[in-house]
Amino acid sequence: MNYANNWSCISMAQVVMILRSAPRSEINQVQQLPKYRLEFTCEVNDEIEKGKVIETKNQEKTISVVLYDDHNEIVANGPYASAKVMLVVINGEFNKHGNQYNWSRKDFERNIKRPKEGNLSMGDEHQSEVESIVSNCIFKLDGGVKSHSDATILYNSCNKKVRLGAMVLSPTEERVLEGLSNLFFVRGHDRPGRQRSNPRAATLQLTENTVTDAITQASIPRHHVLPPVLQATYTPPAGI
Repeated sequence: MNYANNWSCISMAQVVMILRSAPRSEINQVQQLPKYRLEFTCEVNDEIEKGKVIETKNQEKTISVVLYDDHNEIVANGPYASAKVMLVVINGEFNKHGNQYNWSRKDFERNIKRPKEGNLSMGDEHQSEVESIVSNCIFKLDGGVKSHSDATILYNSCNKKVRLGAMVLSPTEERVLEGLSNLFFVRGHDRPGRQRSNPRAATLQLTENTVTDAITQASIPRHHVLPPVLQATYTPPAGI
């Protein structure tokens, strides 16, 4: 059977089973998988707000990540089971159709959305050569799994779809394939305390100030009776 043309119809777990059972001649036609891989076991909402906790389609505010081996089993023991992981935002064009099951670390890092110049946004005590636009982005696996909460994305996606990525930070002898979430949008919102200008209010204030200045300059006598609309804005100049 020729599997090479049908990857978009099957899951990662099915890919692993195929690679284990297929003849060597057919395995050579497909991409070899690393021994370990990270996977998201949740789906991010189709739209999320920047600066707010990332929510998932199961109405949770936690991001669930699992480390699998090449037998499709959770890596519950050993040094990899407690590996340090970072969440990043990935260009939505990377593995756009979900039919790529292997890539290099370099290709993955090339597609990471970086902070704007002068805005380091990890919001974490940990240090890394990779900069993330996700705050509270680093955690450690516990028995090969982790449900991580309170992560937020600090920039909108400019009307382009993106993915969450999960990557191992600690050096490992074996390649650990990075995890990719579903595609989603990050919508922007006004910054706290920012108020939109009101052109009508500004015009009214300008009118009031202009009237007051004009009355003052004219030195209207004290006995002159002003129309009600002007009385509230008129202050007699000193000495009148």
